[in-house]
Amino acid sequence: DTSGAQHLTEVLDIVNQRVGRIIYDDRQKNPGFTKGGIIGELDDYWFINQLVILLSRAHYTNAIPVICEVLHNTDVGSGWKNDTSQYISGRLDCQSIANYDRILCLAEAAVLMPSDTYVYDLTRLFEDIESQDAPPAPFYKEYLQIRLLAAMKACGSKETEKYLNSICNSRYSVISEYARKLLADLK
Repeated sequence: DTSGAQHLTEVLDIVNQRVGRIIYDDRQKNPGFTKGGIIGELDDYWFINQLVILLSRAHYTNAIPVICEVLHNTDVGSGWKNDTSQYISGRLDCQSIANYDRILCLAEAAVLMPSDTYVYDLTRLFEDIESQDAPPAPFYKEYLQIRLLAAMKACGSKETEKYLNSICNSRYSVISEYARKLLADLK
């Protein structure tokens, strides 16, 4: 029903304006909270992520300008680090950036409901991630990049082919195979 989708779009706009350009501060060390607000209330960061995906899955095109604003307000937020928990701090392959989950949700939203208005900020995020020093085992970085490239492709970016060619040589077979598939789909 479009009235429900319009209401969710208005809520997304209000929350996005309230939050603005943020870096997610993981609250998992607070009593009663785990990463992502799974225990306790969801915070605005995750609320925005969920609304972006929900509206994109519903193909509610009136939400595109608001989702575009969320995308514009998003940056990488930090360098690559692995200090989100004791377990992860010992794993070089689990390094992440502060806004990893937001960027992943926005890339998925762009694949679900493509718009050429997303291209500039998707490309900006891809280039910002590319310019970050890579962790020794960069699977998470390359996975985020390939999802951004899938989003850029869906939105009609002219830069996609150039970036896909570089990631086709990933040491991770699942990443390189996905890149080759996206590249083949461009032709």
